[in-house]
Amino acid sequence: MAWIVIVLGALLVIGPIFWIMPSARDRRLAELRSTAAKLGLELADVELPQTRRQRVRLEETQRGMLYRAPLLQKPAVPVPLVRWVREAPDAPWVREGEPPLEWSARLDAVLEQLPRSVCAFELGARGPAIYWREQGNEETVRQLAALLKPLAAELRGRTDAEEEP
Repeated sequence: MAWIVIVLGALLVIGPIFWIMPSARDRRLAELRSTAAKLGLELADVELPQTRRQRVRLEETQRGMLYRAPLLQKPAVPVPLVRWVREAPDAPWVREGEPPLEWSARLDAVLEQLPRSVCAFELGARGPAIYWREQGNEETVRQLAALLKPLAAELRGRTDAEEEP
């Protein structure tokens, strides 16, 4: 009987420790977000944007992360808010808003390079951003930063040579 009480007591002490430990998924997400912060990206926990079709059908919104390359200063020229959203990883991009004409080819190239787990891309006065389900690894975060930071530099009116490391 004494052994049962000792085992139950030990489980009562050790149990909460295992309950508060982060899971493997939580540790992976923390590493992704830490890498993004080190690369100079802003992060925010947001509801993922939906296409007009999804909004009309009243589909439930999902949570995800916004990764943004901040401008840190006012853009050289006014930037209208433009967003590209897709319903599924293989679905076509649906554009909301009109990008500046001179940026169309550049933005199409960026959209082609985005990972499949990115569900929306946004260009606005606060900087270029992606809405992501965080399915990937640290290399994916580096790829995203490599796509977003040059766009932010162009919006600030700087050349790639002037961009900080």
